[in-house]
Amino acid sequence: SFKVGDRVKIPTGVEGTVKYVGNVSFAKGTHLGVELDSAAGDNDGTKKKKKYFKCKKKHGKIEKASYFTKVKASKSKKRSSIASIKNKKKPRASKGGKNLAPITDDPEDSKEEEAPKKKSNKKTHSIAVGTETKSCQTDLRYAPTEMFQYVDSEYFCKIITRLYTEENDKLRKERDEYKSQISTLNQRTETAESALQQAEYKIKQQDVELDPLKEKLEMIEVENEELTVKLEIANIEIEELNEKLEEQLDQYVEHIATDQKEHAEIVAMNQQLQQQLSELVRIGQDLIDSKDKHINSLATESNYVE
Repeated sequence: SFKVGDRVKIPTGVEGTVKYVGNVSFAKGTHLGVELDSAAGDNDGTKKKKKYFKCKKKHGKIEKASYFTKVKASKSKKRSSIASIKNKKKPRASKGGKNLAPITDDPEDSKEEEAPKKKSNKKTHSIAVGTETKSCQTDLRYAPTEMFQYVDSEYFCKIITRLYTEENDKLRKERDEYKSQISTLNQRTETAESALQQAEYKIKQQDVELDPLKEKLEMIEVENEELTVKLEIANIEIEELNEKLEEQLDQYVEHIATDQKEHAEIVAMNQQLQQQLSELVRIGQDLIDSKDKHINSLATESNYVE
């Protein structure tokens, strides 16, 4: 999640400050308006004729939140307190043997330095001021200069030595932590490299195993192309045969129709002939009957004459 004021960077590495978080008129989703530290942008806070924030020309960048990467806050500089103490000059001794306030070239050195953002370990220290002993609950690294007036130089050196020791111990611990983190990262890197090498080796083996399959696949593709050509030729021949078959079928149907017509004509003629035959048979029978009658009548007449 981002908020106004966060430090972010773009994929090219240029950093900037978030000036706007919210929706835009030209796209969906949450967008960030960032003022870049250099002229690596493409607007001045205005995009698609709508102003979202104000910055210099080519210093603005308005993109989706996933386009940006949040930059972690930089750590406070190490040994800042030690460096500030080193820059202070040692106190000069007076004629009476008492230590006076330290002499500085810059009057601002006597001002109270700003405490770091980290919480300091406050302890109660007893400081001899003249004939009195005063207690101070603070970190002596950031104590004002006035507190060191008339301080015994030996005691002051002990305090400085202890502060150096404490700071060195912290730095050693941080160094050991960094070394441990670096060692862990190195181990992870080695593990990742080993896994990568194994993966590359497996990929090479798979490529070797796939080579014969690729050759077979190429042969199958060639055979498939040949079969496709043959199939096209067979389809053309089938179409031609279908056309011929349809023509022959049409001719056969015509022949059948002609034969049926002729058969009908023959049947009609046969019926006519049968009718004529029946008529002839009837006529013949009539003739036979009339002949028999005539013969009978002749026989009767002859018998009568006799």
